[in-house]
Amino acid sequence: MKFKIGDTVNHPNYGVGLVMNGSSSECDGNEFYDVYFVTVLRNNGIVRCPGSELSPVEHEEVQI
Repeated sequence: MKFKIGDTVNHPNYGVGLVMNGSSSECDGNEFYDVYFVTVLRNNGIVRCPGSELSPVEHEEVQI
């Protein structure tokens, strides 16, 4: 799986969220794809989406 629990990801429609859970699902009997449950930070909603729709969010350390 591409993402792990706690990763920050971006979805084009829902925005930024945190990965809560992930699994592989079967499609057409022999094709597998990654599915993730993501908590959307904007409204605390939970969405289920394929990993192909998510992109990682890079964190940058802030120096004070």
